[in-house]
Amino acid sequence: MPSDRSSSKKKKAALDKMEGQLIDNQFKIGKQIGAGSYGQVRIGLDTKTKKPIAMKFESLDTDSQLKSEYDIYALIQEKAECKKGFPVAFYFGKFQNYQVLIMELLGQNLETVFENCGRRFSLKTLIFVTLQLLKRFETLHSLHIVFRDVKPENFVL
Repeated sequence: MPSDRSSSKKKKAALDKMEGQLIDNQFKIGKQIGAGSYGQVRIGLDTKTKKPIAMKFESLDTDSQLKSEYDIYALIQEKAECKKGFPVAFYFGKFQNYQVLIMELLGQNLETVFENCGRRFSLKTLIFVTLQLLKRFETLHSLHIVFRDVKPENFVL
């Protein structure tokens, strides 16, 4: 039985070979910018708008959460009074052996920013981030959505 590490390397290599290919005749696959037990995040390009995008890939043979994530983003864009701080999802579908979610590319995650600041935030920054997080949770809760994976790397600026 192959190890998780060798399986992960094979999946990365398979996606690396797809760089430059188009999904839905519009979204060009780019380089990997993140990964986890769920799959990979890659930067891409919307060839119609010429804007960079984020692309999440999960193998079809895993219990994918991408469809639920796509549905939540769509609900936020449709019903939330405050859409600020949430990415716009452009596409969800299958591509080769993967489920793919394509969305607006936001900034760095909170963990990376914290690291770049020497693992210290000023009081002003801490208050600003806290207020922004409270607004995001308020938006989710107003739609009866509970977000359980709360950690700095899951919040982007």
